[in-house]
Amino acid sequence: MRRDAILRETWRDIVTGTARTATFALVFGFLVLALVAADQAQVRRLVDEASEYREAGASILTLTAEGRIQGTACEDLATVPGVRAAGALAQEEEGLRVSTLPQSPMTLYSVTPGFPDVLGAETDGNGIVLSADAATSAGRAAGQSLPTTEGTTRVAGSYPYPPDGRRVGFGYAALDVTSSERLFDECWVDAWPLDDRLQPLLLTAVQPRADADADVQFSRLNTTLGTSFDGARAFEERLTSMVWAAGAVGALVVGFVSVRIRRVAIASALHTRVPRGSVAAILALETAAWVVPIAIVAVGATSVFAATGIGADRETTLLLTGRVLAPGVVSAFAGAALALVTTRERHLFRYVKDR
Repeated sequence: MRRDAILRETWRDIVTGTARTATFALVFGFLVLALVAADQAQVRRLVDEASEYREAGASILTLTAEGRIQGTACEDLATVPGVRAAGALAQEEEGLRVSTLPQSPMTLYSVTPGFPDVLGAETDGNGIVLSADAATSAGRAAGQSLPTTEGTTRVAGSYPYPPDGRRVGFGYAALDVTSSERLFDECWVDAWPLDDRLQPLLLTAVQPRADADADVQFSRLNTTLGTSFDGARAFEERLTSMVWAAGAVGALVVGFVSVRIRRVAIASALHTRVPRGSVAAILALETAAWVVPIAIVAVGATSVFAATGIGADRETTLLLTGRVLAPGVVSAFAGAALALVTTRERHLFRYVKDR
């Protein structure tokens, strides 16, 4: 058959409903879109859990060794791959008393220059850094002076410290940024993703002392969400990790049925000497008529869904859809081809009888 004849026959089958294009588009669409939606929802839940874990400060690993933390060594941990920020601190015995609130002293910490970054502080680096609650109580913002019982100082910025299960002591506090060339009590490191190899690295910031090894303690700033979060493992073991296989099998069946139910017409065409290659071309175009629109809808819907999430995850979101969609499309055509291959001209009368 000539190309234009093949196209006319394909168009006639679609328009007259012989190819049942709408029916199989609905079936294939429900199958693929349902599986894609299920996988995307599961992955988005894992992403939200990871974000919640980080935002709660659970990704901050703390090492306590009173009077033995080398500030410079702790700060150097910020250069380790995966570490967002690192810094050391030591609590001062005397708190910071604001002149307007002398009866409510703020907890005062001496910290290294990198420590405010661990807490996500917004600062210009020149002065003390207050917690959000402390800044509100004092009525001061970044760049303003703060009168205290010891004199006037400058507010460099503030940091958020919500009451979401984090360690107490920093919700109403002030950070006094000092030189890292001294010893501190604690070293904090914010790293993501979590890495078990980071804990031994933190020990490099501890000044050796054989009689005080028991004083070294590791913890998380917020342990209410657990002390570990293995995002990669959770992703691999998610319930929807094999939806692509379900989609491939389902699409194979749909493609097979879409051709198999027309076995009488196909066998009849072969009996009238229509080349099998021409029949295959017509069926391929008819299959594409209900596969391609669904693929376009799936990609479009995923693009909209990806725009509602984290920017860094948008490519991954599209890849997850492709992971389900590609096998489904291939299987749909493979099922149609299998049905054609198993349809024989010599079985025409049996097909008519079984119809």
